[in-house]
Amino acid sequence: AVALAASMKGKKNVLGSCLSAKQAPHGLHLLLSGGNAQCRFTSFSLNGNHFTSTMVCNGRSGTTTTRSTGSFSPTGFDIDGTATTAGAIRMTMKTRTVGQRIGGC
Repeated sequence: AVALAASMKGKKNVLGSCLSAKQAPHGLHLLLSGGNAQCRFTSFSLNGNHFTSTMVCNGRSGTTTTRSTGSFSPTGFDIDGTATTAGAIRMTMKTRTVGQRIGGC
């Protein structure tokens, strides 16, 4: 487990995604949940272009609680998160997710 954690530390992933016009109004929720139906928000607060949220996901490894804070605009977002997993695999991950709109689908 220690070797796995060390291999993930500082690692960057670049992903692309496209939201349809129908999905766009729910884009922030989709982004935070990854579209995972096994996740539910226990809190979500918006204040202007800043937000805080808590999301709980149930999976094979146990229950993961993710607390996120960040800001968003029509062209981008910047999110800090802390995910804590309890169950068969226990771990805490800190993430920073930054994105920007690069054009239409």
